[in-house]
Amino acid sequence: MPNRFWCFTYASACFMNNCLPNSQCMNLLPHEQLFGRPPSITKLYPLGAEEIVHITVVQQCHKLSERGIVCRLLKPLMWDPACDKMVQSTSVIFPRFQLMGKSNPGKSKGLLGHIVNTDVLGKVATERYFEEENGAIEMLPLTANLAIPEHLGQALSG
Repeated sequence: MPNRFWCFTYASACFMNNCLPNSQCMNLLPHEQLFGRPPSITKLYPLGAEEIVHITVVQQCHKLSERGIVCRLLKPLMWDPACDKMVQSTSVIFPRFQLMGKSNPGKSKGLLGHIVNTDVLGKVATERYFEEENGAIEMLPLTANLAIPEHLGQALSG
C-alpha cells in the first residue's frame, strides 16, 4: 500500500492499543473507560485486508455490470486501488475470513446453524467426513449400459 496511508496505520494501532489492558487503568481497558463498554473485536480485520464492497444500483452502469469491487481496508474507509479513490460502505465481505469457524455455538437455531457454529478452524473431524462420503459413494449402484435419452419425456421416465 502507498505511504500516504500511514495515518490510517497510526489510527489502527491506536485503536488496538486501546483494546489492550495496561497498568494505568484500574481493571478496565482504555476503550471501556472512554466509551463505557468493552470493545467489540468480533469484526476486527487487519489493516489492508482485501474486501469486496457492494455497489449500489445507482452506481452500476447497466444490469449486467459487476455488483462489487475489490478494495483494501483502511479502518473507517476502503481504498479502491483500480480507481485510486476512497470508498465508504457498510456492505462489505472479507473473502479470506469467510471460512473461519465460529467460536460461539448455539446462537443460531436449527441443525445447520449448529453445524456452522460448532466447526472451528483446525478442529473439524475431516477424516470422519471423508470416510462417510467415500462410503456413500461406494454404495451408489453402477450401471455400465446407460443410454442417453433422446427427448425430455424419455429422460423423466427413468
